[in-house]
Amino acid sequence: MAYDCYCAICGVGFCGMHIETPSQTSLERRQRWIEKRYRAREASKNNNCQVPHDPSEDHDDPVRSYDPRLVGWDNISWLYKAYCLGSNPQPSGKTKIQHHHNHHHRPETQCLCMVWRPDSCPANAINLTFQSYGSGSGDTPGPVIPFHWCCFEILARALTGSPSPDHVDMEVLYAVMMDLCNMTGSALHLSYGTEVHESQGRYWECIPGAEASRPLTHPAWGHRFLTKIVQIVTQHNYFWEKAVQYNMPWLWEFHALKLEKTLPEDLNYKRLYLWLDKMTAPRYGMDDLALTGVANRRRIWGVCQQLAPRYFKGLKQARKQT
Repeated sequence: MAYDCYCAICGVGFCGMHIETPSQTSLERRQRWIEKRYRAREASKNNNCQVPHDPSEDHDDPVRSYDPRLVGWDNISWLYKAYCLGSNPQPSGKTKIQHHHNHHHRPETQCLCMVWRPDSCPANAINLTFQSYGSGSGDTPGPVIPFHWCCFEILARALTGSPSPDHVDMEVLYAVMMDLCNMTGSALHLSYGTEVHESQGRYWECIPGAEASRPLTHPAWGHRFLTKIVQIVTQHNYFWEKAVQYNMPWLWEFHALKLEKTLPEDLNYKRLYLWLDKMTAPRYGMDDLALTGVANRRRIWGVCQQLAPRYFKGLKQARKQT
């Protein structure tokens, strides 16, 4: 029986992202649902606490779609493009690890329709489907590891300092990820965050208040970020300057500004650090479009940090064998 598979790096799916039709009634119902879910989450932290009852919510149907004010096809289309890391057995018996691209997810299956590069294409590979995560078979060879490209760029930065895949040892990465495959063959044994794990059912469930946002490019973020800097400029603070540098490696726009020496010399790094730490912390119910993508990037970076020690250990072992 077919079911969804999820990105190995961020844990989000490749399809099933439903966006609510804009209307005042639907937005009010959505807000009530988010508030109800938030109260339930808070109550669950204390087993003796009961969830406050709001009679106006009695006839509300569950909301299973995303907020049209926060997401549209232009900023979720990247989720529908799946890329894969797979093994291409050679006639010599050796295994050649391939990074495949231009893949299109088939929502009705857990496999992927793959377009191979001409130089690595097996004789009968075109139009085949491939098993994700689990063991392959004659009908569905594999397994392959699926991911979103922007998520892979974040992983590459975490492992090598560069978004380019050229410096990543794909064979080591493939082996590390295969060791982390979960029992359902849908993702890896990694902590993707509460909202993502709750969405990972047999099929992806859209949870209102936990909208997925592109974690790389955010035009509005640069303006908001620079405006905030102007507001908090007071004095230079070397300790907090280094805290931003070492504790927020995922904020590469800031580090680029620093290298370009375009930041105010008397910038109060303590206030900046505390503000960034609070505003970019992934949390349920975020509704600021300028920050949700950065918060998602921060979450994905945390997942990458779980993969990094295993990757470097495998890389060290591989180098010893050569």
